[in-house]
Amino acid sequence: MADGAKIELSPGMEGRFHAIGRARIRSRASLSVEYSDQGAMLELDFGLGEPNSEQQVLKVVETGTFELPEIVMPHELVSVRTRQLPVGTVTILVQFEPVG
Repeated sequence: MADGAKIELSPGMEGRFHAIGRARIRSRASLSVEYSDQGAMLELDFGLGEPNSEQQVLKVVETGTFELPEIVMPHELVSVRTRQLPVGTVTILVQFEPVG
């Protein structure tokens, strides 16, 4: 059974990581990215780790579904940072799928 969490980013939230959610157990993280203004530039960094110690593991420049390249360990925090968000709202849903 998958766990999930969601965050919405809007202008003014650029430049720092924002927590999305923690994995309860060893998991693969699948990310769904939606953007209300498809004509504007989108640049997102996804990271793992505690606040102010996040390590970037994935860069996304378009909407869609993506998988983090690394396994997320129990209690590890998944975060997102927007580098550029001139208008609109970005909605990100993370789903944690347990792995053996």
